[in-house]
Amino acid sequence: MDRKNVKLSAIIFSRNDVEDALKLIEDIYAAFDEIVLIDQSDSSKHAYIIYQKKKKNLKKLKVFYSVALGDPAPLRMWGLGKCSGKWIMLIDTDERINNELKKNIRKIVKTHSKGFAIKRYEHFMKNGKVVNEDAGFTWQIRLYKKDSVSYKGMTHELAEIKGNVERLDDKYFMDHYVDYNARPREYGELNKFQFRMDYRTMNREISENIYKFLMHGEKGIAIKLLNAIVRAYEIIGLKKEDKELSNTDYFIFYLIKNYGFAKRLNSKQNIIQIIHSTINLVKQINIWKNEPDSDEIFKISEIINSIGVIKFLGLEKNETIINLTKKYKNKPQGISLLISLLKNRYKEIKKKPTAINAMKTNIRNI
Repeated sequence: MDRKNVKLSAIIFSRNDVEDALKLIEDIYAAFDEIVLIDQSDSSKHAYIIYQKKKKNLKKLKVFYSVALGDPAPLRMWGLGKCSGKWIMLIDTDERINNELKKNIRKIVKTHSKGFAIKRYEHFMKNGKVVNEDAGFTWQIRLYKKDSVSYKGMTHELAEIKGNVERLDDKYFMDHYVDYNARPREYGELNKFQFRMDYRTMNREISENIYKFLMHGEKGIAIKLLNAIVRAYEIIGLKKEDKELSNTDYFIFYLIKNYGFAKRLNSKQNIIQIIHSTINLVKQINIWKNEPDSDEIFKISEIINSIGVIKFLGLEKNETIINLTKKYKNKPQGISLLISLLKNRYKEIKKKPTAINAMKTNIRNI
């Protein structure tokens, strides 16, 4: 394999944040052979991006329009299919990679690793100004070989890499600027699917969250030990893998998760505040449990937490995106559309016992 002429693609997802997207493109333009922008903006803003591409003669920039599903995660695999590079770097419009990484990225990918985890420093903003001087960080797998990566397609999901993942040196990093007031998140109703879980999902989430913290490999001693303790607790408590968590277990799981992330991000939240927010989340989960479509939501959450939104809806297929974009171009989009698609798909498979059995087999084997 010739490692001397590796083609690099950067992929960016945007929705109505066109100015930030254009600033990012300008910032990374010299470092990549190709920049792929998957744009889900309103028609006028999409037209503005096309205009700026021509005006600034951005020959490396490729722009693709897609239906908006409220979050870029369900479109990750389809977007990767639009990249021609052997190596891909995923960058969000509110992120920047440092100069050392831009300068040495070609040298970095000339290794036998299939993906790289990068420190991403979290800067929380208010009215355009950073409010946390001592930024914490999370590990993000953002640089990888195109033929070695896959995504399931839920928000905040870590890329799955077939092969070795290497942690980059501290001199290479990303900055993430989060201003919730300027760009409020749209997730809303989607949280019903993400926060409710069975014990099988919880066990997988525990492993994945430790992996995000340590980035030493999913088969590390710490993960094996904790998984053994959790499984012993579940066996003693007669807890079945396909049953929803009890209120106590919801509270314990989310308390530990919230506390861990608060510490990693150098949050100023104290334990009392974290306990209070966790109690409120468990209360919200109980409200969701009592809604008319509660059982349907939970069944869908089991499926998408296991095989992912992308596979469930076939969003990796070009024809799926083309048909959805054509059908909903002038109709309401976003999270509400994604939830509608999830419910309609579930109603379809309910009519086919073989499809349901296949889904159950998939879930058991994950």
